[in-house]
Amino acid sequence: MMVKRILVILLSCFAVVSCKTARIKKELKEFTGQQIVLPDSLRSTVNGRDTTLTDFMGAETKLVVFYDSVVCSSCRINRMYEWQEVIATSIGLKHKFNAIFIFSPKRGTESQLITSLKAAQLDYPVFLDSGGLFLKRNPRIPSGEMYHTFLLDRQNRVVLVGNPIGNERLWELYKKEIKKTQSRFRMFGGGF
Repeated sequence: MMVKRILVILLSCFAVVSCKTARIKKELKEFTGQQIVLPDSLRSTVNGRDTTLTDFMGAETKLVVFYDSVVCSSCRINRMYEWQEVIATSIGLKHKFNAIFIFSPKRGTESQLITSLKAAQLDYPVFLDSGGLFLKRNPRIPSGEMYHTFLLDRQNRVVLVGNPIGNERLWELYKKEIKKTQSRFRMFGGGF
């Protein structure tokens, strides 16, 4: 009797995992290839100070990292050091590839976010989306945080999805795709 219960539990777990995996594959397939709108009206800051950027979002290849109001923005800023290799790649490619960090803080928490940015002394642009414009312009972005980091091609179509931090295989895929895009336009100048 106990063996049957264990078998039923194991089969149930397997069914749940299989269904979840199938759903994730379907969402990834639907999201890949979607064109993303990068609003030019987002507030840009460097070290918590407003700055004007010319054509930063017009890079040939872009890695978008979107933190919506559900996540703790200050917590994410305190972990921006994890993105050093990605940022170094962006700088090394002279902004032919850009990492675009978009924070959409909860209403009333923007000043805390600015304070955290100043404390972090991140010498790289971060975009603030207090009005939720990014999601309004891109309603097809899935709600799960796992879909909020993605690589865009020159036409802002989603090429790859997933957070490469702590996932060397995924980061290698990102670098391969970035290099392929850069080679296509004969603009790739090292960095890998």
